Amino acid sequence: MGFSARVTDFAEKYFLALMAVLSLAVMLLNFHAGDMQGIVPYYDDFARVIRAGFRRPEGSGALPTFPMWGYGWLILLLRSKLLILFLQQALAVVAIAIFVRTVERSVILPRAGIRVLKLMLVLSLPWYALHSVFWPYSIAASLFVISLCLLVREAGEDGFVRRLILSAICFGMLLNFRSDFILFPPVCVAALLWWRWTSGIVLRRAIVWLVLVYAMLIPWSVYTQRAAGHFLLTSTNSGQVFFLGLGLLPHNRWGITPSDGDSVLRRIEATKIPPGETALTYRGNQVIKRETFARIREMPGEYAEKVIFSAWLTARSGFYPGSFYDAPGCEPKCGDVYATEKVEILHGRSPTETALLNPLRTVLQLASTLLSRVFLLLCIAALPVAGVLAWKTGSLLLALSVLAVVYHGAIGSFSYSLPGYTSNVFLFHLINFVVALIWLRGRSQAVTSAA
Repeated sequence: MGFSARVTDFAEKYFLALMAVLSLAVMLLNFHAGDMQGIVPYYDDFARVIRAGFRRPEGSGALPTFPMWGYGWLILLLRSKLLILFLQQALAVVAIAIFVRTVERSVILPRAGIRVLKLMLVLSLPWYALHSVFWPYSIAASLFVISLCLLVREAGEDGFVRRLILSAICFGMLLNFRSDFILFPPVCVAALLWWRWTSGIVLRRAIVWLVLVYAMLIPWSVYTQRAAGHFLLTSTNSGQVFFLGLGLLPHNRWGITPSDGDSVLRRIEATKIPPGETALTYRGNQVIKRETFARIREMPGEYAEKVIFSAWLTARSGFYPGSFYDAPGCEPKCGDVYATEKVEILHGRSPTETALLNPLRTVLQLASTLLSRVFLLLCIAALPVAGVLAWKTGSLLLALSVLAVVYHGAIGSFSYSLPGYTSNVFLFHLINFVVALIWLRGRSQAVTSAA
């Protein structure tokens, strides 16, 4: 056995341990990433509100209803960025273990396909990057994977429904961290009924699962009734997300930009939202939603163009590649220094070894960005093949995997898209790609043999 074969066998056998080590290394290298850190004060605020018994001192403002409070609970309980990042790493490893075991049991891949999947998982830098940042996407992505895998494993089995209940709890918990998948549970039920539409057991379990998922939002709903006077299932930023999503289309006729400081949004906030409210409170959110839909009705063709452009933007932007160039000593111009050194490297020159940025970080950033963009395009190309195979084979896992990718892509196209969002369904992109790759390889070998 050659050296490369021994390395491959080792990576396959110990893939989970290798992923845990590499994930920790990426976490340390990406520890100072500034992505989405502007929202952290909102989670800190939730932690203070929860600690105070869901009250604010008199005259200090209304109770928050944005963002979802899950990360605020983590900050309250762990009180340390490092501990929360370690928790994210541990949960990600658990998600990978359950994911691979589910794929093995589903028989959608032959032995060679499982081997390819494990090796690609070890090299999945975008997955490591997702869990290296102080943000709720990591927890939500892991819970999403665990929930769907447990749902697949238990849906058609007789006996006690422990995994089904745990799946619903995981999905309900992720909705307390992120609202992106609020409409996906009915999609899962539809997939279950397609998979075994004549089975009364599956129907009953699907209904129980759906009820339990949304029941996990009862505490949040009770809280929002106290905070805003309405029972809500999501946070109160949907209007702003959709509004700023219109700004993703360059030079759009609405004059909107995809920035929180957009002048059009702030003008509406100043003139049409009641005093004391913002675009992120309940009443302010309702105003922004009305303004968004009014603009879409006024220019439906412009919105259609925006949806198409957003879909293309999502495809070409890739997965979240990390922000390794964010390092102590270069804030707030780390990105500018990275851009300069990137050009030098691409032109074959030695990077300037400034004190602002370690050239190693520049090389790592370049490799990660290239990998994330190329791989997402390959995954999208493989999606139709995976969809057809899911239909032909009746694989519930593959069907849910395809549906998760399509659903998430639709959310990004119709509202707002960022690479960090796409990484939430990275593992489902990966399994779609590997299944399609192995099938195409088999077809190619069959054609070659026939010739």
